This record gives sequence, C-alpha cells and structure tokens, in this order.
Amino acid sequence: MASATQTEEHVQLKLLVNEESNKVELAEAGKDFVDILCSFLTIPLGTIARLSQKDSNMGPVTVGCLNSLYQSVSNLDECLWTNTNKELLLYPRNSSEEYCSTLKFNIDDLESTEYFMCGNKYCGRENRHYYAGHGYILSTSAYHECPRCKSHCNRSIFLKPYCKGFVNSVATFVITEDLTIMPNSMVHTSFSLLQNSGISTSSAKEITVNVTQEKVLDILKCALVSKSPMTDVFLGKKPSIARHLFFPCNFDNSSDIQFTLQLVIRKSDGNILFAHGEKDFADLLLSFLTFPLGGVIHN
Repeated sequence: MASATQTEEHVQLKLLVNEESNKVELAEAGKDFVDILCSFLTIPLGTIARLSQKDSNMGPVTVGCLNSLYQSVSNLDECLWTNTNKELLLYPRNSSEEYCSTLKFNIDDLESTEYFMCGNKYCGRENRHYYAGHGYILSTSAYHECPRCKSHCNRSIFLKPYCKGFVNSVATFVITEDLTIMPNSMVHTSFSLLQNSGISTSSAKEITVNVTQEKVLDILKCALVSKSPMTDVFLGKKPSIARHLFFPCNFDNSSDIQFTLQLVIRKSDGNILFAHGEKDFADLLLSFLTFPLGGVIHN
C-alpha cells in the first residue's frame, strides 16, 4: 500500500503556512498546478454537479440548487426529446477540451471526443488541396455521411493538441488562500507578500505537498463552498462555508424576452413553494447545466 502511494502521480506544491493560525497563506506552483486551477473555469455546471457528488476525502458537496437540477434531469425520461438530449445535459462537453487534454490531471471524467474522416481513402484525391492534408472534413460520428463521396466518415483519426494548457511553461506562480494567481516575480516573492500582509515571517513555515488527482477534486469541491480551499484541503480543516457562491453584479438587460410563470406562494412566510411554466422556461433552466463555471462567475 505504501509503495502504491509513493508511485502515485502527483504535482508538487510549496505552501507557506502560518503556524499561529494554522492557515495556508500562500502557495508556490508551476505550470502544471496552475493549468489545473484555470481548467476549473472551463468545466460546465452539469459536470460540476456530477463531480461534486463523487467520492473523495472531502465527501459530496451540495452547490446551491445545482445538484437538485442535475438530479431532476436524470429522472426525466418521457419529457425529453431523446436520450441524446439527456446525455448532453448530464454529461456536457467542455468547449475548452483541447486545452484540458494535456493537463497533468483532468478531473472531467468524460472520454475525449473522437474524430472521424471519410473512410474512402481515394476521396478528395482529385482535389490537390484536400490531398495535401488541408481542409479534410471531420465528424464526431462514425455514421456521418461524407458530402463529397457519400461514404461513411468511419476512419478514426487522432488530432494532435494545438496547445498545452493555459499558462506559459517557464513561469512559476504564487497563489493566495482564495486562489488568486500571480506571477512569481521579484516583486511577488512569497515572504514579501507575507510581510506586506502584516504576517511575521518567523511564524511562517514552508512545507512541500504532493497534489494527487483526488486532492485536485477536493480543491474544486472546497472552491465551490469555501473561501479558504488551500487550508481546508492541505491542513485538514473543515471548510468554512461561504455565504454565497456567486455574487450579484450589475448588468444591462437589453432583451425583451419574458416568461410567464404561475407561482404558488405560502402566505405565512412569502416563500415560493413551486412554479408552473411552459417549455421555454424549462429549457432555459436545463440549459444552465451546459454553462461553463467561468462564464457564470463572469456574468
């Protein structure tokens, strides 16, 4: 068992711990770990709901009403057009899949998208532009019909990733307790940041930890409910639940689209018990599961 733990893949992380408060003040990391943190913003909410219930050291996490919305979709059968619709909502594709495919740990448990091209090896030979390897028609289905020769696009191909993660491979970074990421320059050295924060360097201890895939999942879970995910995960503290996951912001709504809902309200406290709406409103709610986390926070 010990040898298995030693050989488990990991990413190294340096932590500066305030021994007086038993709190992680800063972390120093390279590209691998920062790419993983950045990838959190690309994960669709439907995947977030599924991952938050997966077994790990932290256990399942409830993210507002997101888990209820996800579970309700899994129970909908006759109300959805096809099983494909259900799959799209319960297992939404990450639009930044290419960027995440080279991560040290990609916690999205979906298999990578498969690509296919025309199974007719002579297709397009009359056109030198295609024969030279440019402009091939690709499909994500082996049953798609080639528009040129009408053969099936059933020849599986591998697309080489055109990018490796999100950040520069030569940079190192400083990460604060609330997952703020900064370049690790001479101005932003770990101990300088501690001093600027009014923390005595004599009470700071540097430790090195190995971050496994399970730890990455725990960091994501803690980031959804806590403002101190680094302390919660690496020092074994119980997450300090944040009051709100997403904070309200001001925005101009120029849309004239409106939905009519019938509400049943409890008179004693004014709480809405349930609402009755049409298909368009239900479609809107279900579409939330396809939104990337970063897009929701941004808006």
